Amino acid sequence: MTTDATAIGSYSVWAIPPDDVSDRIKKVMLGLRDEFGGAPAEIEPHFPIVGSIRMTREDALNKLRTLIQSYPPGCISAFTARVDEIVARPFYYQCVCLRIHYSHQLKEISRCCSHKWGLRFPGVPYLSLLYGKLTEEERKKARDKVRGVYCI
Repeated sequence: MTTDATAIGSYSVWAIPPDDVSDRIKKVMLGLRDEFGGAPAEIEPHFPIVGSIRMTREDALNKLRTLIQSYPPGCISAFTARVDEIVARPFYYQCVCLRIHYSHQLKEISRCCSHKWGLRFPGVPYLSLLYGKLTEEERKKARDKVRGVYCI
């Protein structure tokens, strides 16, 4: 019998923008979802620092606590993220997204977090604006809308 304590789940470490930035991003996400469909539930704006990790909830929490306690102050801290590009991809979770600049500071934070889990960062950081299965033409239209209307 599997209990909540032994159930394996998927966990990740996210960077979450400040409230004012999140509010602006949510408006863009809502506008895209209204026009193009996609995931119906509201998704909190974020980008992954460490991608999907399969383990128990308790193991994930323990690793996070250990991470916070074991690294020097400032290793894992607030940072400024810059958007490099708006991209449209044929992947459900990255249908339309913002490619985040992989700055030295972000690399260090990613390294600190990934090391604790024995992982490498899975690639260029991104913040998804729309989850869904769109045609290539729809993805390009949505990407262009973000560039033009929302001026991101």
